[in-house]
Amino acid sequence: MVEIQSKEVIDKISEDLKTQPAFNIPRELAKQIQLVYDINPSRTLKCVNAVVADNTAGTIHTADSKKRTFVVAVNMSVNKSALNDSTFSAVDLIDITGARRQILNMAYEPTTAASHLFAETSLNFPIEVEKGSTIRIINGTGTASIDARASIFFYEVDPQ
Repeated sequence: MVEIQSKEVIDKISEDLKTQPAFNIPRELAKQIQLVYDINPSRTLKCVNAVVADNTAGTIHTADSKKRTFVVAVNMSVNKSALNDSTFSAVDLIDITGARRQILNMAYEPTTAASHLFAETSLNFPIEVEKGSTIRIINGTGTASIDARASIFFYEVDPQ
């Protein structure tokens, strides 16, 4: 028989089994009972998006303040008028080091014709976002009509 000594493990078992605190969790487990925890749980991929116009920034998503948030992919499309003098559109976030980083940037030159641009990236390694921080889309220096749309793909996990 295995005897559980850790109060934290007993509490976790009680929580996972949804038992009342008044119930006595057996400290001795028979050989037939095997306690298993999935250290790589399946993750639900979520997608959110935002649209901004002209020389503005907007929030695509605010990371959960308790869970860990990981961005795995980003895409962005831009429609700009022929007269637009904008220099870039970007998606940025604050990573777990506290640094604000652009994870997708589309730079373009002024043109005499209207244009539509699209970019996307799948990250080889997910980027962990600082808890409670915002993931933004930004249009830089606009002088005429520009519309940018960005989507992020992410998952969240409970802290261990």
